[in-house]
Amino acid sequence: EMPEDLPLFLKNQYYLLRHGQSTGNVEGVISSSRELATSSKHGLTELGYEQGKGSATQLLDILQQENAKAGDQVIFYSSPFARAKQTAQA
Repeated sequence: EMPEDLPLFLKNQYYLLRHGQSTGNVEGVISSSRELATSSKHGLTELGYEQGKGSATQLLDILQQENAKAGDQVIFYSSPFARAKQTAQA
């Protein structure tokens, strides 16, 4: 038997975005070392910035289609790596 649906105030939606192209991607380097987390060594390429802007536009379109309203709470979590922060800032 299936449980009852959750009340609306307990329902959440989650969206995942990957960072844009980084210099590490271009160089074929896997840069997940914690020591590099606060370094800008493997930041975004110009294409990566454009990808970040495109992702933001798509996310805003999705939120609008799902009738997100001004004042709705939207929370973003990001890894500490430069490539993720730069994608969010793009």
